[in-house]
Amino acid sequence: MVGLYNTKDEFLKKEYKSFSARIINGKVEVSFKDIPEGTFAISVYHDENENGEFDRRFGMIPKENYGNSNNVPPRFGPPKWEDAKFEIKRGSATQIEIEMM
Repeated sequence: MVGLYNTKDEFLKKEYKSFSARIINGKVEVSFKDIPEGTFAISVYHDENENGEFDRRFGMIPKENYGNSNNVPPRFGPPKWEDAKFEIKRGSATQIEIEMM
C-alpha cells in the first residue's frame, strides 16, 4: 500500500492519491501521474495479511513493515510531516526510494 499526501493536516490520515501494488523480487514500483507542483510526503506499508489495514500491536507498535519518504527513522510515534515532506517542481520527474523497516 502506497499513499501520497499533500497536506500536513491529512498526513497519515487521508491520502491525496494511493496505490495497492504487488511486490516483485522484493521491490514495488509505482508512478503517480498528473501531480501538481507542491509539497508532498509518501507513506508505505506491506499489508502482509491483505486486510487493507496497517496492523499494530496495542494500537501503536507496527506489526507490518512500513516506510516513509526521506526514510524517516522510527521514533516514538508516527513520522512527522516535516521529516517526510519533499518538493515537486513543475516539469521535473521526482524519484523517491523508500526502505522498509
